[in-house]
Amino acid sequence: MNATADWAGMLREATTWILPVIFAVTLHEAAHGF
Repeated sequence: MNATADWAGMLREATTWILPVIFAVTLHEAAHGF
């Protein structure tokens, strides 16, 4: 098991989830007038 490759895969998967979530939250707050 390559720990580095596993870590990179987890990081990439996390980024794939985090970016849209941050975008959605920002959009949601902006809709409320921040």
